[in-house]
Amino acid sequence: MGHPERKRWKPWLDAQLKWVEIGRAHPLLVCNPQDMLVPWIGDVAAAPILADMVMAVVERGKDPKVAAKEASDKISRDIIGRPRARERARGASVAVSSTVADAPAARSSCPSAPTRS
Repeated sequence: MGHPERKRWKPWLDAQLKWVEIGRAHPLLVCNPQDMLVPWIGDVAAAPILADMVMAVVERGKDPKVAAKEASDKISRDIIGRPRARERARGASVAVSSTVADAPAARSSCPSAPTRS
């Protein structure tokens, strides 16, 4: 907390933590408690893959389905497929699928989540 910016924004940081603790807010890509059991979800949120996908569609006019497929492939290869993610998955209390398309069905309850056709 010694950093000046952290001191300046402490009330906002405290409010964010409180909202997460009482269930009124969730980390990125988390729509319900089951999503927290996906061991690689934080890695996906931290990676530039999703932002790159959006920019490819918005700025370069790429077909959204093609961009989504490419992003899913990158996530499967670069995040889920790497050894660190596999080691964490072994220790998880739920079975984690090997592809983004097979992620927990509960994710569909997120109002902003795209639906698969």
